[in-house]
Amino acid sequence: MNLNEHKRETEDSFYQRLTKELSFYIEKVKTKEGLTNLTVNDPYFLLNDTWSIEKLATIENFKDAIAKKKI
Repeated sequence: MNLNEHKRETEDSFYQRLTKELSFYIEKVKTKEGLTNLTVNDPYFLLNDTWSIEKLATIENFKDAIAKKKI
């Protein structure tokens, strides 16, 4: 494998990982047993270059922080 092939493979791997990471988020959910993590498959962050505060306000993890900023 030459240097250019290695660079391209590394870039492909980076974009694959980035695509995967932006295709879901982890939401903390309160249950009787305590906190649990719920994986939410949502490509919103992958498909949009700018993220709306309205969308973030629908995600449980951000609700408190957003509520504090609006006061």
